[in-house]
Parts: sequence; structure tokens; C-alpha cells
Amino acid sequence: MKKMETIAIKSGKGGCDKTTATINIAAADAQLFNQKVLVIDTDGRGHTTSMFKTDDTYRYQIGDVLMGRVKAVDAILPTKWSNIDFIGCGEEIKDDLKELEKKIFMDPMHRLGKILDEIDALRIYDRCYIDCNQDPDLMAVNIMLYANRILIPARSDDYSLDGLSKMLEWMSQVEGVRETPLQYNVMITDKERNKESDDSITKIHTLSQDHLCRTFIRHQAKVVQHSSKDTVKIPFVLEKKLAGVAEDYIELVKELFGYDK
Repeated sequence: MKKMETIAIKSGKGGCDKTTATINIAAADAQLFNQKVLVIDTDGRGHTTSMFKTDDTYRYQIGDVLMGRVKAVDAILPTKWSNIDFIGCGEEIKDDLKELEKKIFMDPMHRLGKILDEIDALRIYDRCYIDCNQDPDLMAVNIMLYANRILIPARSDDYSLDGLSKMLEWMSQVEGVRETPLQYNVMITDKERNKESDDSITKIHTLSQDHLCRTFIRHQAKVVQHSSKDTVKIPFVLEKKLAGVAEDYIELVKELFGYDK
């Protein structure tokens, strides 16, 4: 089995559909294209964890693994969908990262990479998807030093343009200390049908050039409302009746991994 590919979904701004993208790309890759995936939630708000956990409690979270309280394998939980496992996250992650910064002999900047190497050694997963927050914190350093690819979600507005600019700056800072070049793609997650949206996408393309995905995720008001409901516990791409935005995510996964070739 080939080495596990680690893909982080991160932006320099909140509200860019990072979690929605993580959940639906991972779910489509696993369920529709038969890849065994692990999803790691590193955002203390725990929205991805809320989607994938099968009950109201989970024993360990990613912070426990980072701090060495448990092995990664002990924090991995199954979901109700085949081919998808996850490691959860909660608000405790902030305190864990602060504590980890002090433990210099644990090599805090490379701690996540060592954990992912342990997971890769299990030879179970084709890909690992990491849902990130928007901060330039210790977790971000770990992720940018180790991930094979970064997916940067951006809505078609100037607010997201600022988040993309921050990401490009942060990635440029780690390029010189990585063992391999950092690959990245920019994905439009909320394409609206108006001139303002088109103008913002033109600016995003100017910044990202060939890194901008051809597939845009369309704006769909009903789906946006649908995704905000706490009772919804199924990725768009796995619903029986696919909305247009779900079809877009499926096409995006085909583009990202060459499934359409």
C-alpha cells in the first residue's frame, strides 16, 4: 500500500466553508471512490467532530494524542459510513497547544508529523484529511511542515481574498524548511451569479494562478440553510437526492485526484 497522503483544509479567514469542504470531500473520496480515509479535526469548535461522532461522547481527542497521553490508534473512531474514520477535537485543544509549546523536548513543531507517520505505518488509510482553524498557531506550523497538500477554500468575495493572501504568506515562510515542496489548491466554495462574485474570482485567480481549481462550488441558499441545522448529520454528497452543490463537490474530488481521467 502506498504512503498515506495528508491533505489539510485551511484558510487565513473564518467563514470560508473549511469544515463543509472537509466533510464532503472526504466523504465523496471514501464512499464514491472507495478510498479509506481518516479525518482529523483540529478546530476547537468541533464541527467536523459533531458530524462524524456516533454518540454524544468520545474518549480521546487530537490534543490527547499530541500531548502523548494516548497513542493515535487509541483516538481513532469509526463513523457510521464505511471507509471513514476520524479523530475528534474539542475546546481543550487550545490549552493542549499552549502546554505543548513549553515541552521543547517533545519537538512541538514536528509533533503532528510524527503522529501521522505512526498512523501511516498502520497501512490502513489512503488519505488523511485535516480540518483546520484559521489561526497561525502551533497546529498550523505542524500542518504546513508535514501536509502533502493544502486545500484553501475561498468564497467569491474580497473577504476570502484576504484569507488567501495570508495563507500564501504563511506557506512561503515554511517553504525553506520543508523537505519537499508544499503543494496547494485554491477552491471556490460559494460561487454566486453576479458581477461582484466574478470580479472576486478574477482577483483570486490572479493570486493563485494555476493553483485555482476549475470546479467551483455554486452558491445554493437552501443548502446553506440546510447545513446550519444541528439536526443534519449527513454530508451533502451522500444524500439520496443530490443538490447541485453536492454534484459540484463530487466533480471537485474527481478533478483533485484525477478520477475523471
